[in-house]
Amino acid sequence: MMLILHAIMKKPIIACILTALLSIVAIGQNLKKDIDVELGPSFKLAKRAFHMDIIPLENGEFIAVEGVGRSARKEFDLIHFNAKMKEINRSTIELKVGKDLHGYEKLYYKNGELVLFTSLGNKKADFSKLFYQKIQLKTLKPTKQIIQVDEAVSKRGTSP
Repeated sequence: MMLILHAIMKKPIIACILTALLSIVAIGQNLKKDIDVELGPSFKLAKRAFHMDIIPLENGEFIAVEGVGRSARKEFDLIHFNAKMKEINRSTIELKVGKDLHGYEKLYYKNGELVLFTSLGNKKADFSKLFYQKIQLKTLKPTKQIIQVDEAVSKRGTSP
């Protein structure tokens, strides 16, 4: 054993690496705590469903944003879960506004309000517009008012 330590001490880089490795192992063992994992009830996803976003709310509740296949370009679901991961409410949000088909950008929760950002690109006119719309937290339904936030020139009608 002394022979190995003597050989290691001749090469300071190896000694540093070995010391760091042993320190990490020792610290990791001290930090290990019992973790309680609580699972919610299982539920079946629709075929080709995928999660687009998860928005944390207060008191451990959250909103899951779920799209299904290609229809996610036209609509998506908002699913409100409580702290025990039990579904409270679900709503489908259509991205079609008048004749225009908006694209989902992001859903934010701030100061007790849900705000949905969508975009609209027009390949012929070479522009992209960014919009926001409030979502009612209790019903998960959008308000009627859609406000344009920004507009940018884009060659292919992509999001600003």
